[in-house]
Amino acid sequence: MAVTVDRKSYYKIGELSKFLGLEPHVIRYWESHFPDIRPETTGTNRKLYTRSDLETLAVIRYLVREAQFSIEGAKRRIAELKRSGELANLKLELVEYNAQDVAAPETLVSPVSRARSSKKGMASPSNQNDAISDLTISDTSLSEVDTQKVDIQALQDELEERQANIQLLQDELEQCQSDLSSARAELEANQTDIEVLRSDLALRDSELESLHAALEEAQKELQSLRSKIDFPVSQSTVEQNYSSQAMLALRLDYEAVQKSLKELKNQLIEQTKELESIKKTLSRREYELENAQNEIQSRDSLMERANELIASKALELEECETQLATANETISARDTELASVRADLDARTSELATANETIATRDIELATANETISARDTELASVHAYLDTRISELATANETISARDIELSSTIAS
Repeated sequence: MAVTVDRKSYYKIGELSKFLGLEPHVIRYWESHFPDIRPETTGTNRKLYTRSDLETLAVIRYLVREAQFSIEGAKRRIAELKRSGELANLKLELVEYNAQDVAAPETLVSPVSRARSSKKGMASPSNQNDAISDLTISDTSLSEVDTQKVDIQALQDELEERQANIQLLQDELEQCQSDLSSARAELEANQTDIEVLRSDLALRDSELESLHAALEEAQKELQSLRSKIDFPVSQSTVEQNYSSQAMLALRLDYEAVQKSLKELKNQLIEQTKELESIKKTLSRREYELENAQNEIQSRDSLMERANELIASKALELEECETQLATANETISARDTELASVRADLDARTSELATANETIATRDIELATANETISARDTELASVHAYLDTRISELATANETISARDIELSSTIAS
């Protein structure tokens, strides 16, 4: 998809980011990988990108973002398009320029340059040379002011970018603080659960000890019953009958004790299983607690680093703001100087126009004088021709007079 941009000689990275929809760090990353992007550097180490750089970035954006090429693949594709001569057509398809050009910094001095070129070869007096030298100084001042304006704009763009980075860091810090608060709340909940589990474990330990004591008591009672059952065979019938009844009672007691013992064993097994489960849960919670503590420590260290980074960025921002304030003061002073220079430039231009009018008038007078001289030369040539004719006639007359004198002398002599 083609993008419409202003036609300028140079673009700042913020303008490229706006026109192409790319982040500044993406443009710098592509610049480091594609040698065709060659921005120019100002006196303050600010980069200015040409139209060719803009078109190359548009081609790279199309290949990487839309055609899904990798960086290496985009390099190879651009090389193929160069060899086939299709790269220029692709640039025309991807970039459209506005109809009206945007004045570049160097165009501010072009009217003076045109004035100089139009007066080239024309005779000029000494005051005109002084005016041109003054205009040259004014042009240099204008160029310096425009360069400083470009540097100030680049500094402002970098300041905005740093403010955006600081805002991102602050948002990340707030997210870390929120995560840390959640982790601490979870840690406190885990600690509460662990305390409950430990108290439950202590309770179960006491119950288990009581069950062990009851089991031992039942075993002792069973042992005593067994010892009572083992009586001697040689007893009387009355004693045997009594013993049979006692034995039956003992057997019933024995069965009850065994049943109770079995129930105690089952309870002991269940309690043991529950105890193992509680121990496993306690171990897992302790492990989770340790992980949570480690995570909180890492979050604390991350927060400390983030605070340090924000502090450093804040210092850089203050420094940039100080530089920007100084630059604004400088540009204000330069604007005042520029106003005076432009007023002087207007006056010098008016003087130059007056001098040119005077020169044109002198040229017209000189042309008229040349025409007059040419007419006088024509008349003088006619007079010279007339004089030559008269001289030749005079010579002829002199010859005739000489011949007459000779004849007269011979006549007088005879």
